[in-house]
Amino acid sequence: MPNDKDVIDSFNLAFQPKPRSVVLATSTKDVQNAVREAVRQGRGVAVQSTGHGRFDSSDNAILVSTTRMRGIDVDPERRTARVAAGVQWGDVIAATAPHGLVPVHGSSPTVGVAGYALGGGIGLLSRSFGYCADTVLEVDLVTASGEILRVAPDENPELFWGVRGGKSSFGIATAIEVQLFPAAEFYGGGLYFHPDAAAELVPAFVQWSRALPEWFSTSLAFARAHVLGAIGNGLSHLLHLRCVSIGDEQESAHLLETLRSLPGLLHDTVDLKPYSRIREVHNDPVTPLPFTERSRYLPTLSANLVEGLIDAFQDDAVAPVPYVELRRLGGAMARDPLLANCVGGRGSEFTFVVLGSSDDSARARIDHAFGLGDLESAGQPVLNFQGEENGPDRVLAAYDVDDRERLVALKRRYDPDNIFRYGHAIAP
Repeated sequence: MPNDKDVIDSFNLAFQPKPRSVVLATSTKDVQNAVREAVRQGRGVAVQSTGHGRFDSSDNAILVSTTRMRGIDVDPERRTARVAAGVQWGDVIAATAPHGLVPVHGSSPTVGVAGYALGGGIGLLSRSFGYCADTVLEVDLVTASGEILRVAPDENPELFWGVRGGKSSFGIATAIEVQLFPAAEFYGGGLYFHPDAAAELVPAFVQWSRALPEWFSTSLAFARAHVLGAIGNGLSHLLHLRCVSIGDEQESAHLLETLRSLPGLLHDTVDLKPYSRIREVHNDPVTPLPFTERSRYLPTLSANLVEGLIDAFQDDAVAPVPYVELRRLGGAMARDPLLANCVGGRGSEFTFVVLGSSDDSARARIDHAFGLGDLESAGQPVLNFQGEENGPDRVLAAYDVDDRERLVALKRRYDPDNIFRYGHAIAP
């Protein structure tokens, strides 16, 4: 068991993991041996592939790094991809796009497949095909007892329900199989607006997005201009409207014309693109940085919250300007999947995500400006965007009320000693 803490880094530089030991797994057997050794020593086990998901560990934890488990097996006939635990979404897209097939993936190519998918996964194609967890067909899982289980509809079906949305609460996934969908190209990119356009753009975006067909996905972000390069033109922040359509190009352009005609448009990158260029839609950072994060599902987006967003970004006291995103849900995400899982928040209109500075005073200003305390009653946290609010109560709050008792029972069955207690883990 190598002790190699220095090679493990988090994408979020504000929260560096500090495990007692690190196992650099290259196989399912390595993961199994690490879990068995942790149990023998009475220690907890954390798992990390790319470091995008945060976990805190200071109690003698063993960290299993799956970053070296990198296999991808694409089956174009079945439209599936079997993916090892350390694979990133950019790798999967590179392997599937030549076949005209794509997974339900996130906005960043550097996010790990396993944690994202098993945490729910709101993807750029989710309005068309559902949450990423809805597309998971099979999971190879190492449990707290050291067993290697095939988890699928016809084998361990109760665990199959819970692991798709339960993330790493019940074990460590060493491989997953996901469904692929036909999409050789897309109509999309970004519209970048001057921040002074917020008063007109934000309410227009909300109303416009409510009328979109489900093959058209969109989000609106208040983003730091410096991460967008020359587009910022000296501004501190911009409004970045993102679009991904897998429908007809002309019809998509017609739908977008309503917002393209608004004042304040600085730059327009929306056009027909090969799917291999999908990362250009969000232009997410690919290098680590420090940040805090908050999130909620919003069953409905109230006029008060829209007004609050606009007012906050016109308030010079809110500095540094945080990143805030409103992402339109609906479509296939609002429907029950063919194979039921425990992903919460179905039926919500939007997700609301705030990424801010790691500075304590900045966190307090963000909380005050965006009324995050008031959102407790408005919607559940989004599991994959749950940061310093982590903890057993906050994790369980991400699930629908009717599913919580069932999830705790599943945890008691498969991990009664809470070996997997780090990150977004359900407590027994």
